[in-house]
Amino acid sequence: LRYFRPGRTNAFMITRLDLMDFIRRHPKYYVELLEEPAMSGYKTVWFISGPMSGMPEYNHPTFFETEAKIRAKDTNFAVLNPASLPVDLNPEDYMPIDLAMLREADIICVLPGWEKASGCRIEYEYAKKLGKMIVKAEEL
Repeated sequence: LRYFRPGRTNAFMITRLDLMDFIRRHPKYYVELLEEPAMSGYKTVWFISGPMSGMPEYNHPTFFETEAKIRAKDTNFAVLNPASLPVDLNPEDYMPIDLAMLREADIICVLPGWEKASGCRIEYEYAKKLGKMIVKAEEL
């Protein structure tokens, strides 16, 4: 993406991950797409964060219900759902995968009880550090 300030001729490149933060901090700037056709198929990417350990069925039903709610809101949403990962991995293998998924997301949806789950708190803090939008599942 390219952005510029009115009356200035210099243009800079910005990634989509920084776009929302940039617009929030610099509202007088205008944003235009460099490659309109490539961006026209872009989907907003959601990541679902919620407690799993010690929950019945690893809380998968809640994850899948939330995914369905997100997809029902807009067909242009892609959802990264940790509940779709295999259940036979070692517990320590999940967090690196979850954090990689979170990095690619635009919006993080936290499920009820996330505050009590250590992995969710890590994901929440990481999402805040990256400047991700965070939405509570109850608000969907």
